[in-house]
Amino acid sequence: MLATSVVDVLDAFDIEVSEKAMAVSGLVTACATIYGPRIVVYNIRKNRERKAGTSVTEGEQNPIVFPSKQAQFEETKTEPGIPPAAFDLGG
Repeated sequence: MLATSVVDVLDAFDIEVSEKAMAVSGLVTACATIYGPRIVVYNIRKNRERKAGTSVTEGEQNPIVFPSKQAQFEETKTEPGIPPAAFDLGG
């Protein structure tokens, strides 16, 4: 839609553009259309993180937290009166 609008304007003002220039302008327009909103949203998110104090600043790093395997396989206590074998389906 944008490319046809540019061509219409060029025709209206009798401006001749080479095929290479049109191809490059089409590529730049497509990239700006795709990546422009992503860049804007990324900047908004980084500004919000910076205001909230959750972003990494120079010289500081947020610690990387890995889940504990012990916590994943820790046995949980069942309710009294329900034997664990009651739900055993033989698998």
